[in-house]
Order: sequence, then structure tokens, then C-alpha cells
Amino acid sequence: MAFGEAAQAVADLTLIFDPAEVWPDPDACPDWPLTPQQNAQGLGFVGLKAAGERLEHLQHVLGRSAPLAPPTDEEREALRRRYFVEYSADENNGQGRNVGPWSISLGLRGVSWRDHTTESTARMIVEALHVRGYLRKLDAMAERHKVVAEDHKRRGLQQTLDAYPNQSLLDEYASLAEAAARHQQRLDDEKAFHRRAEIKRNFTFGYSAVTAAARELGVQPPPLPEL
Repeated sequence: MAFGEAAQAVADLTLIFDPAEVWPDPDACPDWPLTPQQNAQGLGFVGLKAAGERLEHLQHVLGRSAPLAPPTDEEREALRRRYFVEYSADENNGQGRNVGPWSISLGLRGVSWRDHTTESTARMIVEALHVRGYLRKLDAMAERHKVVAEDHKRRGLQQTLDAYPNQSLLDEYASLAEAAARHQQRLDDEKAFHRRAEIKRNFTFGYSAVTAAARELGVQPPPLPEL
């Protein structure tokens, strides 16, 4: 490849099997990693992040660091023939074949690696299938949780609407109307009482100024109102 020339994309070997074909029900895919040996390989905690990182690693190794492209249908079939032998589920029950542990554990029946030269690559391809199936399973679980959470929220909002107005509170409010009116009348009476006292003080305290003004003018002051 000449300097500066873009690297040629190669078929992504992790895509030659479709998890949806192996496990139509996403929940049927076994959890990943499948074996204690895989756990012992330093894969870290099992979950979305670890599975995604493992898939990226498998893509990197299988693609030999080259850019990856989804294989065409023709490429997919050719790659499966290159690395695997496929046979009917009841053909010799797999006797004498290089049947991997996934044959039972993953449900990938009728498939074995072609020979010892393809075993290592075939194992990684099948693990990539498992990881993709596991990620699909996690996506399905997350979607269900999202639906449940949205339904819970919707029901809560609907309950808020259905509970308004609270009829028992309305009935209680109506039953307190007379008592509230009596209380308001007491408040109004007290307010009137204090206002009358204020007016009376105004007349009383202001009368001295009125009488002083009348004397200055030499006239009789007006009488102090009887309050």
C-alpha cells in the first residue's frame, strides 16, 4: 500500500453469524461470558461496557487492525464455509466432528470449526456472535425497563389527573362554610371596633386645635360630636 493511501476495508468476521437467527428471542441468549475460563482472562466485570470492549477487541484481532465493513451475503456464506462446517442437526449427532462447547451451551447446533487451522479464528467468531447476542439481550432488557418506567410515569400522571379535584376535600370545604362565615364576621366586627375607636380618638385629639382656632378668630367653636 502506497504511503497516504487509505487502507482497504475487510469483511467484519464478527458479523458472519446473526444473533437474531440463533436466538430469535433475545432473552434466550446465555449471559456472557459463558465460561469461568473466559472470566479468568481479565475481562473484568460483566456488563454493557465489558461486552462492548470485548467485541471491539475481537474485531481488532480478527480484522488484523484493518478497517472493517459489513460482509455482503456472498462474503458471509464464503467466510462461513472457510472457517466452519455446517451439517444438519441430526447428522451423526455431530459424532467425529470438531464440535465446540457452544454446540450445547449457546444453542449453535449443526456447526463446527473446519479443522485445527481454523479453530482459533472460529472460536473468536463464535464468541463475537455470543457477545453480540448478549448486547442485543441487554438492549431488549433496557427497552423493557424503559417501557415499564414510562408506563409507571404515565399511570402516576393519570392518577394525578383523576384525583383532582378531591371530592372529600370539596365536601369538607362546603361543610365549613358557616363556621368560616362566623369567623369572618368576628374579624369584620373586630376591625370595625378598632376603626371606630380610631375615629373617636381623631375627633377628641383634634378638638383642642379647633377650639384654639376659634379663639383666635373670636368665634364659637363647633360642638364636639357625641361619640
